[in-house]
Amino acid sequence: LFRAAESSFFADRYVKADDYFGQLLKKYPNSRYLDLVGARRFVIAQYWINLDKSGDSPIHGVNLTDKQRPWSDAFGHAIRIYDRMRLDDPTGKLADDATIAAANALFAEGRFARADEYYTDLRMHFPSSEHQFMAHYMGIQAKLRAYRGPEFAGETLDDVEKLIKQVRRQFPGESRKYQEELERAYREVRYCKAEREWTMGQYYSRRRQFG
Repeated sequence: LFRAAESSFFADRYVKADDYFGQLLKKYPNSRYLDLVGARRFVIAQYWINLDKSGDSPIHGVNLTDKQRPWSDAFGHAIRIYDRMRLDDPTGKLADDATIAAANALFAEGRFARADEYYTDLRMHFPSSEHQFMAHYMGIQAKLRAYRGPEFAGETLDDVEKLIKQVRRQFPGESRKYQEELERAYREVRYCKAEREWTMGQYYSRRRQFG
């Protein structure tokens, strides 16, 4: 199975290669090829993400001829590969890389709530990762962009405020490099919290529930 996957990979038949890699790890989850399979999968996922960025999509969004890309939704297939890497080898060398790659790709697509889930997962489950600072910093940005406004629940704002304090305490050196951005995020949180209080006050005032 590994040789079949490698043959397909180097023949640029990435869909077939990914399928073989999946079969390999399903049948032999402790395979000695785990690290190499992870590296190959990561390359495939990155290639599909870059394809999606380039805007070079097949006519009508359906691919029937190119063996390098899935039949549709290259972006979605790439995210699924990152997920499989995290699930098939959660302690592997590239598990945290796959997590941050998925988060950044989703953030770039404007899927902020889902990106935040990956940043949160990295902070919680990969405490020794080299990506910890960016998982904190980008988590702040994702949460702020996912915030839906003063009419909705405000727990997100509390989370962002805690995260800003945490990142300054835990990463003083990196925080200084991003001081202006972190300060802007903090001001935005305080503004949004004030806006929520004002909106709530107006609501009860209209109902004449002054107590």
